[in-house]
Amino acid sequence: IMLLFFMYIFVDIFLLEASSIFAEYIPIVKKIYFSSIMSLLLLTSILMIFFNFYFPIKIKKRYLLLGAILTSISWYSLSYLFDFFINISAFYGTFFGGMRGLFISLIWLYLNIASLLISAELISALHKKEILLLKQLFIIKNIHRHQILNELMRLFGQKYKKNMVIYKEGDNDHKLFFVIEGEISITQKTKEIEIINSGNYFGELSLLNKIPRDTSAQVISDWARIIIISDVQMKKILAEDNKVAMYFLSNMARKLQIN
Repeated sequence: IMLLFFMYIFVDIFLLEASSIFAEYIPIVKKIYFSSIMSLLLLTSILMIFFNFYFPIKIKKRYLLLGAILTSISWYSLSYLFDFFINISAFYGTFFGGMRGLFISLIWLYLNIASLLISAELISALHKKEILLLKQLFIIKNIHRHQILNELMRLFGQKYKKNMVIYKEGDNDHKLFFVIEGEISITQKTKEIEIINSGNYFGELSLLNKIPRDTSAQVISDWARIIIISDVQMKKILAEDNKVAMYFLSNMARKLQIN
């Protein structure tokens, strides 16, 4: 966090120097806008990189961007707020003596770190919301009739038409597919081995073992609606909920026994 803080200071100083160089060529109003926009863009980029490394799991880019923008605006606003505070707080020098500058700097640093942590919590909350929604697929019976379905389809759903191939043998994608509506034919070397109906899922073997697909999946109904779950999301669900993990493993054992 301290490294990020110093990077922010460096970016701010760099932009001030750049603005002074181009001051003769850029009108004062445009110069202010140019400096402000560039500062926000650069700071947002730095924060996105930071958040990307800060979280131990993969987070969607739009959540990282939202957190970075929120932090950038907070930091940028705080810098102007503290400039204003310093200008009107000369009398604090009488009370705090030589500690006035240190006192103000510590408050500024504290608020900047607080805004960074709030943004990190927001990103984490948005990610957890996704996991909680996906978990309902394995908890709620008749999910295709539940009101939560629209939200699930909006975030993770995809529609397929008849004869569309979802994946082929040899593919290296590691995703789980949960069928909301429709029928999916699972084939191995052109031989049909299973038909997946609504309320069931497929693709778990490749997801767990990180191996290429040994089957192909194709839509055989007029159309199908499918929730797509990444390996990171599925492992998070299994790690957090023992009931879902047991349900998932028992189904997997049953499929292996049948095959």
